[in-house]
Amino acid sequence: MFANALLGPLFEKVNPKIIAFIFSFGTILLFGSMALNAGYVVLCICSAFWGISNVLCGNQLHMVIVNKWFKSGTGTLMSIVIAVRSVVQIVLFPVVAMMIRDMGYRNAILIVAGAFSGLCILAALFLVSDGPKNPEDLVTLTGKEKKGKEKKASRVQPDPIPDIVLAPTRLVRIPSIWFAILTPCIIGIATVYISSNVAVIYTGFGADTMMISLVTSIGGIAGMLLGPLFGILSDTIGSKKAVYLYWVIGALICFSYPLLNGFAGCVVIAVGAAMLGNTSYLYPGIVLPTIVGRKAANHMLGWSMMFCSLTATIAPTLGAAMTEATGSLTAAMMMSGAVFVVGILFTVFGTSQAVKNRVIEADRAARAE
Repeated sequence: MFANALLGPLFEKVNPKIIAFIFSFGTILLFGSMALNAGYVVLCICSAFWGISNVLCGNQLHMVIVNKWFKSGTGTLMSIVIAVRSVVQIVLFPVVAMMIRDMGYRNAILIVAGAFSGLCILAALFLVSDGPKNPEDLVTLTGKEKKGKEKKASRVQPDPIPDIVLAPTRLVRIPSIWFAILTPCIIGIATVYISSNVAVIYTGFGADTMMISLVTSIGGIAGMLLGPLFGILSDTIGSKKAVYLYWVIGALICFSYPLLNGFAGCVVIAVGAAMLGNTSYLYPGIVLPTIVGRKAANHMLGWSMMFCSLTATIAPTLGAAMTEATGSLTAAMMMSGAVFVVGILFTVFGTSQAVKNRVIEADRAARAE
C-alpha cells in the first residue's frame, strides 16, 4: 500500500530506470536472507523491501512505462505480461522442484533468486527508460504498406486519451472520477474471494485430488489465453465494452453457483477465476488514462492499486465470515455476483462522456489561469 501511494509522484520526479534498478535487488535480498538464515530483523526489512519492489519493479512499473511510451495498443501491451507470467510459472515450478531435489533448498533458492534479480537488473539497464516529453513523439502501433505509407494498425485503441495537464489533486475534486478509481477495489472483493477459495469450491463439487489437478491445469491454460484477451479487446472494441463483457460473465458464473456441480462446475469456476482474476489490476492502467490523461493516470493508478491492496486483505475474511454464518459458499458467491454488477455500474458512472467533459473543462480552466 505504501509503495502504491508513492507510485505517481516517484515516477514523475525520478527516472524509471533508476527506480527499476534499485528495486531489482528485492528478490535476491529476501530469498537470500531466508536461505542464509539471517536474523528476524533482517528478514523483516528484506520482506518490506521485496514488497515495495513488487510494485516499483513489477506490474505497476510496466503499466506506467506503457502509458508513458505508447499512444495506442496499451491494453494489448499491458496484458502481454499476464501470458508471459503464466508461461514462466508453468515452466519454472517443475524446474525449481527438481533443483530443490537435486541441489537442496538453500542452493536452489539462491540460484533462482539470483537469476530473477539478474534479469530484472538487465531489463532495468537496457529496456527501461523515461517516456518522450512531447506527446507527438509517443509510439503508435502501425504497419507499413508496400508504397511506404502508414496504415492503421490492426489493434488501435478506440478510446482517445486526452491531453490533460491539470494536477491529480485537483482532478479528484470531481466526485465522479472516484467511481473509476475505486472500481478495481470493488471488483477485487469478488476476484480475490473466488481465487482464494477455488480449492474449497472444487471439493464442494465432489472433486478428488486428480480432478483438482486437471482443473487447475485447465485454469492455467485459460489464464494464458483469456487474461491477455481483456487487454486486446480493450484496444479493439473499447475498454468499457471489454469490461462489460468480462464482468457480465463473472456475474453469471457467480449467480449460477447453486446450479454447478461435478467436473463441469469445476471447469466453469477455474476458467472464470483465470479469466477475471487480472481484470481489476489491468483496469486502472487501461481505463483511467482515457478519463484523466496519461500524467494524472499514473498517480491515480497508484491510488487505485493501494485500495486494491486493502481489498486483498479484507475479501477472504469477509467471505469466510459469510460462509461460517450461512454454512455454505452460496451467500458469498451471490455477494461476488452482486459485486460484478456494482463494478459495471461504477464503470458506467465513472467513464461517461459527462465525466470526461468535466475533466476537459476543468483542465481548460486551469490552463487559462
